[in-house]
Amino acid sequence: MNPKEKTNDQNLLSLSIPGMGEGKLRLYSLEALSKETGIDLEIVSLYLHLGLITPWETVHDKLYFNDDAVFLLKQFERLRLEHRMGFQALRSFYRMFKTLQK
Repeated sequence: MNPKEKTNDQNLLSLSIPGMGEGKLRLYSLEALSKETGIDLEIVSLYLHLGLITPWETVHDKLYFNDDAVFLLKQFERLRLEHRMGFQALRSFYRMFKTLQK
């Protein structure tokens, strides 16, 4: 079985991992990530530039993100819009959070 299967959307990869049953890992291009989260592509690119999201995989210079990035983006946007946190504050907050997780 080929571990990577293209879906109908060229911006979305579906990855089957043997031994994981029917589960599939969804991978999103930057554009698909923007569409999935409802966040403007420019804002998603800014989160990427700030290091707040990282690609799960790179294929032929195209970045792919998993569902963790979808979750993080939604949480960052909630903090930014509802709690008026700036991008640099989000970056500091996330770094502190990651440090505490170790």
